Amino acid sequence: MAKDGGTMTRLEHLNDTVDILDYVGTNFPVKNLTYYDICENFCLANEAVRQFRNGLLLSATNKVVDNDFLNLSYPIMRFVGHDLDLSPSFFGVKTIDTSTVENRSSISSSKTINNDDSDNDNNSTTVVTPAMSAVSNIEHLKLVVLHFRAPQPTEWNFFDMAEWERSVGNYITKEYRSKYVDPIVFSVVYTQDEVIRTGQSLHPYLVVGFTVMVTFSLLTVYIGAKYNDQVK
Repeated sequence: MAKDGGTMTRLEHLNDTVDILDYVGTNFPVKNLTYYDICENFCLANEAVRQFRNGLLLSATNKVVDNDFLNLSYPIMRFVGHDLDLSPSFFGVKTIDTSTVENRSSISSSKTINNDDSDNDNNSTTVVTPAMSAVSNIEHLKLVVLHFRAPQPTEWNFFDMAEWERSVGNYITKEYRSKYVDPIVFSVVYTQDEVIRTGQSLHPYLVVGFTVMVTFSLLTVYIGAKYNDQVK
């Protein structure tokens, strides 16, 4: 997600996104195994994001406009003759309607294809460069999702997998810094840790509540017994 609330199709934002992808994939080893060592069939789960960035860079540098060679449209993009599905990774997409215009770089009418129920921020920044509008129908992209999935390797147990997830979560939330993107981590282990941490923060309130309840019960029993002259 962009820090300024604008579109994620800007090259700087996509570069930071791919940097996160590469860093997470090649770091945080557990028992000398990184994500790219264990991902197997899931190693290319984020390939559409990488190739979308590469296609945008190629379009900006070489002015490629051949749609058979390069077409970064949503939901199916084409890069060097290969079709890639962007829908698992791109959310909050606002597309440009190219059916009623001749010059794709001066498009004004638009429609929304949004697989995220949230509304776009009215103050967000949308930048459609000539290079972008020439090869893509995307006007605004709110969120890019990176998927890290893998079968459990024989060398790892549950605690090893949890250690890897915690390492990634701690890096993204506490160490990672970017001028352009604001990454958010979602995983089962990281969510469980946050639930436990939140529950522990409520302990003082539970202790105070229990103390008040016990004190109130003792006082009311004593006062009732005193009133009925049953105190011995």
